[in-house]
Amino acid sequence: MVSNAAKDLVNQTTPQQQDASQLGTVSQPSVKAVSWRQEVRLCAVCGAVLLGLMGSVVTMKIAVTNANHQLQDVQARVTKVSNDNASERQEIAELTSESHLNQAAKKYGLSDANTSVRNVNK
Repeated sequence: MVSNAAKDLVNQTTPQQQDASQLGTVSQPSVKAVSWRQEVRLCAVCGAVLLGLMGSVVTMKIAVTNANHQLQDVQARVTKVSNDNASERQEIAELTSESHLNQAAKKYGLSDANTSVRNVNK
């Protein structure tokens, strides 16, 4: 029985060894080699794409800089107009003040008929 078990063990291991030896003899898939011309063409195409992208980056940077300059100009004009409006409002407030109106009335010989009238400003 011992010898039969040993034979069974040998018979079982033999097919596995044969499978392993057959796996080693499997042919490798053929890989097509890339020629130097194709590599040079690929490098040239990549270089051209890279130059194009660099050019577009520089163009966009110039456009952004010009837009920033225009924005600063517009902001400066808005600030100037806002300051002019504030000056005009102040002048209007001075000209419509009660003391200025009384001075103008005296200058042209006008008088206030009703002294109990008050001006209400909103």
